[in-house]
Amino acid sequence: MKTLSQLFTPPDGYVGQICVASALSADVRFLDSMLTEFTRMSNSKRRGCGNVSLLLMLDAKADRLDMDAASGFIQLQPNGKSKWDKIACMHAKVALMQFGKSNTVQSRNKTVDLIWRLIICTGNWTEACAIRQMEMAWSTDYDCDGKPKDYKSLSDMVCAVRFLRKLHQNYAVDERMWVPAEIMFNGIENCAAEVTSLPTPRMFTTFSDKTMLDSIAARFRGVKPNYVIAGSGFYEQDDGKKGKPITIEKIEQKLKLAEIGKADRHLVVNPDTAGKIATWSGSILRDWSLHLPLDLMAERFMHAKYIYAGVKKRTSVGEGRLYLGSGNLSAMGLLGYASGKAKNIEAGVVITQSDFSGEERSSQEKMFKTLLCGMEKSSYELKPLNESFDEPGFREDDACYKDPCPLLAFELIFQDDKYMLRPVWLEDIPVKGVIHKRTGAELGKKDVSIMDIPSGYDSVQWKGENYQVPVIVMNDKFARLSAPAETVLTLEEMLSQLESAMNGRDAEDDDGDDDQEDPNGEKRRNDYANRLMKEKSYKYQSAMTLVETIAEYSQERFEKYENVCVEDIMDWISMIDSKLRNLSKELVAEWQSLEVDFISVLARDNFAPPCKGKARTLWNSYVKKWCRKWRLDKYEML
Repeated sequence: MKTLSQLFTPPDGYVGQICVASALSADVRFLDSMLTEFTRMSNSKRRGCGNVSLLLMLDAKADRLDMDAASGFIQLQPNGKSKWDKIACMHAKVALMQFGKSNTVQSRNKTVDLIWRLIICTGNWTEACAIRQMEMAWSTDYDCDGKPKDYKSLSDMVCAVRFLRKLHQNYAVDERMWVPAEIMFNGIENCAAEVTSLPTPRMFTTFSDKTMLDSIAARFRGVKPNYVIAGSGFYEQDDGKKGKPITIEKIEQKLKLAEIGKADRHLVVNPDTAGKIATWSGSILRDWSLHLPLDLMAERFMHAKYIYAGVKKRTSVGEGRLYLGSGNLSAMGLLGYASGKAKNIEAGVVITQSDFSGEERSSQEKMFKTLLCGMEKSSYELKPLNESFDEPGFREDDACYKDPCPLLAFELIFQDDKYMLRPVWLEDIPVKGVIHKRTGAELGKKDVSIMDIPSGYDSVQWKGENYQVPVIVMNDKFARLSAPAETVLTLEEMLSQLESAMNGRDAEDDDGDDDQEDPNGEKRRNDYANRLMKEKSYKYQSAMTLVETIAEYSQERFEKYENVCVEDIMDWISMIDSKLRNLSKELVAEWQSLEVDFISVLARDNFAPPCKGKARTLWNSYVKKWCRKWRLDKYEML
């Protein structure tokens, strides 16, 4: 059985490129674990790389997540209160992702060496769902190069594309950040366009005109069940009226369960979140057998929502269909009953028995275990707790819609011979003033066009709320978050210049006469770069330029920081490390021939970043590592 984060693990030989996901809520602990699986990179490596691997759409009432704590994702901001007034709860738990041979989304047109995966889950992207709750999830892959083609999976992914595109309209996002998603979506649609017709998707959402139960019933057609197991984390609220909950009644009608006896109707209920089941169960127990959730790990809350209907023959059950998804067995979850004018956004899937169990028929005991159906209880204490919160830590009554920050992102631009950041504003929100948290500078649409920001993600304050704002660096094909963008580019440029010089590329004055001219290029001499380096002791000069540049930017990067922590230093180390790894062997060999340890000077005061304690110890340890890697530790230090 896979863990929740392992559902995002790439196939062998592949890595995750982009994932678009929705849920009621998420937390950074789970996202960090998920992104580590998905990208095959640790948090510090993801921070140094800068790729956006996850675009996350949560309910408008969900908490703002710390994008620094789990690098590689952007939480999209809800857009427009008028739109969200029509949504009671964005409850769908869906993830659509692309795997490739590298971590970056490559092309708008090519679908070679790509695998797409769709996940439908009953739980949110949180540590609680991954560890402390019982959930169900279904996933399917589509291999662009595989044969035979799995058109059922492709049909489901087309449905997911339509859902995520429509959901995206409820969020404020600079479209450049959405580019990787569109590349994936277009690839899926292009593959689908090559097929004459696709089967009906197993996936469905409430963006269609049908309710969740209508969609379930349509996909259960062809099954004449005499056996049913259903369970839900929450049921409909107790309305004070006597009789059967309307959701249970509608399930019986739509799925044609009326002739099934009590012994073959099994309802799995959490004792503490039974809703109207609690007040109904005492007098109507002749209709259903009530069960506690089967928890093999003990003390977990059952959060899964599902309905199984099949055909029982003697001791085995088969020919069945299973619904699992975000919709609780409640009026809001399955029937689309409105709370005022608002309805839930839900998503689910109906699969065959062989899809989820791997066999056409199973024993009743095995079905109980698979579907979390535990001990039967003819009577036990049930509490009519409402479904007003979906999991620990999220309560709808206490949460409220938050206006989106008018500052969507900072765009990296080159101006006046330096890299600056230009605010990207949300067009339709008036701005009286946005306070930049780290520097205290006040931003406004009219009077601020560019500004300096020390590093990576940064925070702004808007109407009392703190928002993290990503930095966008465009590279033709994908959006990218920058750890300090100004420093990355300067260091990269400097290292590339060093490598170019050492590899003897043509200088501006190719003919070597020091007059800065070479009219026709006919007098180029390949030995010019080498002659110049020899005359100027270039090996020594380039080594010291490297040290001085790292030292200079180690000071500038953190000069406005009140306290430099271990995470800040790790970001900087990861960035330097990634650039040093790309240097040519020839360049490193030239430096080794100096027979001087010039790297260790970076551990000294005024060369090292202005940090103390564990952060300084971490920096010094990496300086020693670089020294050992280049085998300079056997030489005398500068």
